[in-house]
Amino acid sequence: MIENRSRVSSYQADRPVQMRRATHSVIGHSMAYVLKYRDFPDAGGPLRVAEVPWDRELLGHSVHDVDISGGREADVQRELPNWLNTLKGKLPCLAVAKIDTAAVTLIRVLTRCGFYYVETQLSLSLDLAETKPGVSWETAGTRMRLGDAADAAALTQIATHGFVADRLHLDPNIADEAANRRYGAWVNNAIAEQEPLLIVEENNGTIIGFSHFREIDRQRVGMSLGAVAPAYQGTGAGWMLLDATLMECRRRGYAAATTKASLNNRQSVNLLLSRGFVISHASTTLHWFHGD
Repeated sequence: MIENRSRVSSYQADRPVQMRRATHSVIGHSMAYVLKYRDFPDAGGPLRVAEVPWDRELLGHSVHDVDISGGREADVQRELPNWLNTLKGKLPCLAVAKIDTAAVTLIRVLTRCGFYYVETQLSLSLDLAETKPGVSWETAGTRMRLGDAADAAALTQIATHGFVADRLHLDPNIADEAANRRYGAWVNNAIAEQEPLLIVEENNGTIIGFSHFREIDRQRVGMSLGAVAPAYQGTGAGWMLLDATLMECRRRGYAAATTKASLNNRQSVNLLLSRGFVISHASTTLHWFHGD
């Protein structure tokens, strides 16, 4: 049993009319929030676009999401440059497009309009009913517990230094400091919302890593974010953290766990696959950036 030092509640984002829950992947996990989309150039248009206010605040410039998955190639080719022209007055500006990796013709349209590849994102799932404990972490001089506000500083430190292979850090147009802030804010938001943060630490209280998960529905749980402190990477701590998270989710009664992983992080993908996760979908993420 994991020690519980905090009052933790499941979180499920509101989904107002004409809004869509979006997910942004980090290394092995995803960040969920609600975006308000509109059709471009008008109702029924081939583009669905939305400003991303959270990333605008954290990255320090305008950020927009564009969905072209429902458009025909010719229509997208015609309207995408027009939409991008509307962004050039909001300098600097980042546009993000995620699309099924099989949609090659639409990916070509994006690249012709100045988008560049940053990431392949995998969606994975695991049947928790068939999941058994994989490691005995009690014998490794470590313990597991749920985090609370007292852990905020340590967890933020790990989050801001734990990621190097995600799409934001690999984009030369985004400063590493800005990308780091995004993950620190992620942890602080989870603590503020009293969402589950599972911690692995040494018996002396030194925090090694953490994982963040949230309820999707009564049957499914989403593994949102996980990180191990740089000094402990490669020691097996990631395996212990993943194992403890899965066992805790199963103990809470969930039947399946889902997550997203960047193909840029081969170690994270291999860890998930070795634990039994199955790839259900792959998408390509492209960025478009216009500076000063």
